Amino acid sequence: MTGRLVRLYARTADLAARAAMAFSAGALALVVAFNAVEIAARRLGRSSPLLVELSITLATAFYLVGYTALLHHDDDVVMEYVYRRIPVRIRRWLDVTIALGVLGFFVVLLAKSVALLRLTRPMTHPVFPVSQSYTVIPVVLAAAICLWVAGYRVVAAATRVAGREMPVDAVPSRYR
Repeated sequence: MTGRLVRLYARTADLAARAAMAFSAGALALVVAFNAVEIAARRLGRSSPLLVELSITLATAFYLVGYTALLHHDDDVVMEYVYRRIPVRIRRWLDVTIALGVLGFFVVLLAKSVALLRLTRPMTHPVFPVSQSYTVIPVVLAAAICLWVAGYRVVAAATRVAGREMPVDAVPSRYR
């Protein structure tokens, strides 16, 4: 039963990372297109605060949601030279400690972004004709998705400390 739950968790974490990558690619393409239009419009003496604000909002969402894929595939910055020279047993405990720290960060980010969402709900956005809280929604979603993937990283690291193996298709390449 536990093995099935871990495999299901691994698949959902992988799905979240794939969806984040697809969203990020689309958001990046839109940001580049919006910025190109804005640059051309400025050359013609016209500028759109709406387009600039939309570009900034999408870029923020792209940055935050895109981190999910980096987190899942373990593509963030690592001191690989030093890491590989640490004994395997210590390295596994270090992985658990780091995974718990990352998980804690996303717990705080989610809690604070939900508080900001509540705070900005009654405010009107200065450019868009919507509530200010709509620009906080990508932060909340990104924090929740990253929290889910970071939770999987804790489970994977703890499983390795216990001497058991994780499903190969969901283990980041660094740990294979």
